[in-house]
Amino acid sequence: MPDSSSTLLYPLFNGPAHLDAEEKRAARETLRKHSNNPGVRVLFNLIERSTFRLQADAIEPEAGPHQQGQAYGALYTYKLARTWLEGMEEEIEEETGE
Repeated sequence: MPDSSSTLLYPLFNGPAHLDAEEKRAARETLRKHSNNPGVRVLFNLIERSTFRLQADAIEPEAGPHQQGQAYGALYTYKLARTWLEGMEEEIEEETGE
């Protein structure tokens, strides 16, 4: 289980903190273009397995709000990544109000 202490993170590749709609669209297109790349597939698989593990932990009888919140956040990230890979960005934009 990852360290549960509060940690501030910075962008891994020094990208801007906020992207406009066109930059987001271009990023999603790049991700889909390279979706057959083994590295992209491994990263998505790691997100997927972590999400499912956190969900399993969150439904245990002794799980508390922290575990449930982690599972919720991981599932949100998983759904975003899957939506981007499947090329359904219009649906996710409607959900998030972007």
